[in-house]
Amino acid sequence: MESTTKPHSIDKKLQIVMWLMSGLAILTYFFVLKYEPIKNIAIRELQPYLFISLLLASIIRYWYPKVGFILHSLICLFLTCYLLF
Repeated sequence: MESTTKPHSIDKKLQIVMWLMSGLAILTYFFVLKYEPIKNIAIRELQPYLFISLLLASIIRYWYPKVGFILHSLICLFLTCYLLF
């Protein structure tokens, strides 16, 4: 029998969690940029590393969806915690 799922797909629930984590990280990022001028310097130093790591997580997510999902969520969680504390 043929499988009806795509080889590179992940569950809808995992996708929703990943997009929520991404949205939370982005909202926190813009909130801190606007209201916390002291942290702006630290954010600007981290920006290239976060961009590269999210890009790599997206590339990994194509071949290994669950591993990429975990990496992407952890990076977003790290960014959110770093910005808030």
